[in-house]
Amino acid sequence: MSITRNAVVSGFTGNLFRSAFLRVLGSLILVAYSITVNDRMVSAESLSAAEQKVLLEQAEKLGEAFEKGDADYIIAKTHPSLSGIMGGKEKFENLTRTTMTQLESLNVEFIESSLGTPTQTYPSDDEVVCFVPKNSLIKVGEKKVKSKGFLIAARPASGGDWLFLDGAGLRKNPQMLWKLFPKLAKDIELPENTQEIVE
Repeated sequence: MSITRNAVVSGFTGNLFRSAFLRVLGSLILVAYSITVNDRMVSAESLSAAEQKVLLEQAEKLGEAFEKGDADYIIAKTHPSLSGIMGGKEKFENLTRTTMTQLESLNVEFIESSLGTPTQTYPSDDEVVCFVPKNSLIKVGEKKVKSKGFLIAARPASGGDWLFLDGAGLRKNPQMLWKLFPKLAKDIELPENTQEIVE
């Protein structure tokens, strides 16, 4: 499996699941966004300042791992729902390692990346789910790509570490969110999710 530079420029957002994961969740490079939540979502809850701090720290570490090509950390911090729809844990891990190796050869330059404020959380079975916006600008060859998107973050409802998925893969198929989290409320309004070549 190979990735050409043109393919990356047209579809790459600099995030985890570009290439091998294009049909599922795309990449891990995202852009800041202010989410509007439906007023009738009475089950949504806000994270405390301390909880937001922990979430952002863990999301930042994931971004750093992606830039360094640390496949082991990425695998460890990816929500298991992804491997469940990709044919199992072993296949998911192999695809992750292959993708990171291929991306290394493309000389992608990470110019800007900043996280936004996490949204409120939504219950999904025994977990809670929220969205973490992020600004990003990358350079691939002679072209720069600006992305706007979000991380999907989930943790046990009782507390614990966050695991992540990329929202970029939902651009063309937003209904994929409910395949990953079947118990998530259907009236959640997803954040904006776009990318553009700026040079």
